Amino acid sequence: MAAKCDDPVKPENGKELCRVRDENGLLRGFRREFLTENLSKRDRAFLTCSRCQGILREACNSNKGEQFCQSCKRKGEQTHPIQQVRATVSDLKSSCPVYQRGCIWTGNLRECEKHLEMCSYVHEACKLGCGVVLSRDELRIHSREKCVHRLVECEHCKENFRYCDLSIHHQV
Repeated sequence: MAAKCDDPVKPENGKELCRVRDENGLLRGFRREFLTENLSKRDRAFLTCSRCQGILREACNSNKGEQFCQSCKRKGEQTHPIQQVRATVSDLKSSCPVYQRGCIWTGNLRECEKHLEMCSYVHEACKLGCGVVLSRDELRIHSREKCVHRLVECEHCKENFRYCDLSIHHQV
């Protein structure tokens, strides 16, 4: 029987780490807590979505002049992209959302989601199916050396078996 990890750590998605969720669980604007730039009160207000309160992501406005994220647009609503705001937001300086785990990446907000696709400090579930959730770096070692679902060779018959099934195989 495969061992399950009792650790409450959950797999992470780069977009979730970067963005605000609304009351329906949908991803909206950028989260502001990992911005490394100190924005003036005026700039913060100007770059904040009127609907999700995140930093504007793909900024647009309504015919009434309201500014919001493209993903916050209501069904059937006429909008217009605000290119200058989009450029300003994408150039904001940020750190990695998982910097507290040791990631030292810094860059522009537009690069953040791309960075998180490769960041070694993001948590993922073991792809072999054991249920363990670790950082990508730790998963590389886990998958090769510790996972109960990793393939190992039987020293007697030279066939490959999952580690957790090897003792059953030896009994046969």
